Amino acid sequence: MITKPKILVFGATGQVGGAVLPHLKANPNVEVREFYDNVLAAGAEPSYMKCVFDSYTDITAGRIPNSDEVFDNLPAIIGRNPRTLADFAERYSDKFRY
Repeated sequence: MITKPKILVFGATGQVGGAVLPHLKANPNVEVREFYDNVLAAGAEPSYMKCVFDSYTDITAGRIPNSDEVFDNLPAIIGRNPRTLADFAERYSDKFRY
């Protein structure tokens, strides 16, 4: 997850999300495919989780050039400051209750 002023690696996003959504538990020992299969079986929205799965596997495999770059022009593009990950998790917490 890349956003200015912070850069969060995927493991850190689980910590942030878990603080807002305590019913979600992070387990770094679960293989990515197993995680994907488990969240689908638990009722997660399939197209969203496919996007998360593909993004994660592409980033970790180095298939997204310059994915580690941080840009500071998002507020100018969207006309407001971006949401923090915690704000996003809190706002959409009902979508993560499965």
